[in-house]
Amino acid sequence: MDELLCCSDPANSLFRNTLEFDGTAIILSESNGIVRFDLLRTLYASAPLYISSVNTGVVISWDFLHCAAQTPFELNLDACRRFIVYGPTLETATILRGVKMVGGGQHASWSNRQIEIADLSSIPAYEENTLSTKAEAALCFLDMVAEVIRPRLEKSTTACLELSGGLDSACVAAALGRGQLNSDRLMTYGLIHAGIVGSQQIARRSELIQLFNFADITVPSSTCHPFEAFLNADGSARHVPNDELFRQGIEACIDQLPKLPDLILTGIGGDELTIFADKKIALSRSDDDIKFACEALFGVPLSSVSESASFTSSSAVASSFCRADMFLNRGIWPINPLTHPSIVQFSQILPTEMKRERALNKIALAKSGVSDYFLFPRYRENFSEIYNIELRHFDLGTYLQDGMIQKFGILKCPALIRQHILFVNMGTCALPLICFANAIRLEYILRTLRPSDCNHS
Repeated sequence: MDELLCCSDPANSLFRNTLEFDGTAIILSESNGIVRFDLLRTLYASAPLYISSVNTGVVISWDFLHCAAQTPFELNLDACRRFIVYGPTLETATILRGVKMVGGGQHASWSNRQIEIADLSSIPAYEENTLSTKAEAALCFLDMVAEVIRPRLEKSTTACLELSGGLDSACVAAALGRGQLNSDRLMTYGLIHAGIVGSQQIARRSELIQLFNFADITVPSSTCHPFEAFLNADGSARHVPNDELFRQGIEACIDQLPKLPDLILTGIGGDELTIFADKKIALSRSDDDIKFACEALFGVPLSSVSESASFTSSSAVASSFCRADMFLNRGIWPINPLTHPSIVQFSQILPTEMKRERALNKIALAKSGVSDYFLFPRYRENFSEIYNIELRHFDLGTYLQDGMIQKFGILKCPALIRQHILFVNMGTCALPLICFANAIRLEYILRTLRPSDCNHS
């Protein structure tokens, strides 16, 4: 470890370029009576860290609410507005001016009560190449995923796999099987949809459970209430800016497990390994949507998101960061092997043909013994319908009455409510639908942080 750290020049420490593990290093130094604090993170980071300056010291935690409680309450209005439009991103700014986020490969320094964050120094990328004769790239992919998982699993006493039944979590399951990492019969869980989509999901998950010998529990996806979850008046439910939209359902799954795991594996990041080969998949909202949202909700232009560079696709890292609080708050360490830099590099090298239409995943799973039925499902198994139904039934006008997001000048609540009424009556509106969930989450968090300013009992 010593050779990875440069205490005299922390910013140039090799620690920040380390791929092998998810690590954090802290260096304390003093020069001429001035204390300096440096925080370094490895390239692979499965959870965000937050840092805030407090009096003559600094607070660091994965817990945003803990850092927020230690620093003076001062909203970053631009960051709040960007959060409503874009949701969680990888920018270092948070909704509070005194709290910064530190991601993979970054360097945070504190001195004289000032925090500075430097981005990762370089992001090595590889060009696509051709396959060699008799190449087994798909099986090599599973072997590499298994090698990412192995050292983490060896340190775990009770591990669990989040098994949706989709291609990504299925590849993690196949890697566990191929790497012979399931000797203790891993626990798995899943949220199951209703109707024919749920029947398909059950059939596909059952195939994986039997093939790889998992001990499984399921919970109906109808337990997820992405809007009603914010209605508890006492504020006892935990919500943070970087959060899982369907947290309620996943926590219900964890509660049903026979034993609380200390490690959870997910398939987050699988889409991004091959997504750039499929032009039909849009990664961002249109400029027109963003422009309208800004004019309608804020009345002022919105500064662009200044995301920190990341080794893995920013959407994959943001997704893993959104899961972190839900797991860490229960003492569970999240592992997202498909976001690991070694897996990302491997995918970069593969020829386009092996990535188009998720070919890498499908070939790997076919060679692992899954059926054609599994590989080519009839229905999409996503949560958009649950989100839309909940949004239609949520009384946004009442919830935002005397809302803090209006009180602090973040947005115009009447404009948001008008768009919600339009969606309820017409099934569509001019705003990106995720704006509603983000605005409600922000309102709830502000009530949590500033209960004395809240008019709601």
